[in-house]
Amino acid sequence: MREREIEYWNKVASQVFDGGKIRDNWVKRERINKFLSCVQWYQQTVLEIGVGAGISAMTLAVSCGRQWTYTGVEMSPAFIQHARNFYGLHVVQGDVLSLPDGKFTRIIALDSLEHVRKEDRPEGFKAIVDRMAKDAYLLINMPCHRSSHDEEFDHGFDLRDLAMFEDLGLHLVGYELYRYVLPTGPRLSAFVTLHT
Repeated sequence: MREREIEYWNKVASQVFDGGKIRDNWVKRERINKFLSCVQWYQQTVLEIGVGAGISAMTLAVSCGRQWTYTGVEMSPAFIQHARNFYGLHVVQGDVLSLPDGKFTRIIALDSLEHVRKEDRPEGFKAIVDRMAKDAYLLINMPCHRSSHDEEFDHGFDLRDLAMFEDLGLHLVGYELYRYVLPTGPRLSAFVTLHT
């Protein structure tokens, strides 16, 4: 992991937790939760890449009565502390180049893969696929626009990246574009489901 990235995501965490409230795009979050509900979470082994504040994981934990095995990977110690202390999630510090060992039936990457540097993607994406169990799903949410994050840490994610996953043996199950509105204007994102 790169120290500048850790420093940057800690800064983002301080903005998310500003004033004791969690700042998030709740309209987008509602759409993401709808997409995530299309697969079963009960008694699954789950790896989340880029946990952030832990909101999606907590929603899924409630939906399956915490009857799952969850591991989250996050770069920011501030986000890790929040996910552990407030939600009781098992989160380790890492990135796509330092994923925990094991096989997972569900891997989720919500607005995180666009932050992986281009030169790290071949190795990092292979590491993701290597951790997928038989009959596993990879669920990705990605913005279809420049995000509000610093350009140094936002590298885009597009169909070429999805093709990399297909080249590694995954099959595209679904791809849905959706719109949501921010105070700065409308945005477009995509939710993608891949399967082993």
